[in-house]
Amino acid sequence: MQVNESQASAAERPGINHNTTQNRFELEVDGQLAHADYRREDNVLIFHHTWVPEDLRGKGHAAAVVRAGLEYARN
Repeated sequence: MQVNESQASAAERPGINHNTTQNRFELEVDGQLAHADYRREDNVLIFHHTWVPEDLRGKGHAAAVVRAGLEYARN
């Protein structure tokens, strides 16, 4: 998905943090962190890893951080 720097507005969902230092979208739940990691190549974001702590899996947290990342890329 292509992204222009000028289009990089915050399209994040409430509770989801765009950690630009670590290139990932994060969601903290009960003191634990779910995240979707990406790398940027020119104006393209490449999502390469998603992590959710085992006891938080199956609750839609991975989908939420990926969705936030895709919304960010679209804007």
